[in-house]
Amino acid sequence: WLADNGYGVVIVEGDDVTHFTAEHRLGPGDRDGPTLHRAFSIFEDRDGVMWFGTVHSGGWRWDGRTFTHYGADDGVASDTIWGITQLRDGRLMLLGDTPGAVYAFDGKRFGRAF
Repeated sequence: WLADNGYGVVIVEGDDVTHFTAEHRLGPGDRDGPTLHRAFSIFEDRDGVMWFGTVHSGGWRWDGRTFTHYGADDGVASDTIWGITQLRDGRLMLLGDTPGAVYAFDGKRFGRAF
C-alpha cells in the first residue's frame, strides 16, 4: 500500500500494480465531495481494516467491502489527516491539521482527544 498526495492509493504486489483510488472511482471527477486522490497516510488496524488520511478530504475507512468517509459531521474537524495510529488500548487515533488536533475513534465516530 502506497499513498501519493495527488495520485491516490496504489497497491503493489510483486509485479502487479493496482491504482486503488481509480479502481474504486474515488478520484477527482469520479464523485461529488471528498476524494481519495490526495492520500497522505495509510494504516492497517488490528482488525485488518485500512485507514487513509488525506489532504483536504479528511479520513477514510476501507473494511474490504465498504468505504466510509469521516469529516466534520463525524467529529473530524480537520480536513487534512497527517497520521493514523492505534494505541495499546485499541483506540484508533487520527492526527489532523487545519485545525490541528488528535481525534479518537469510538467505533462509530471520532471525538477530539487533544
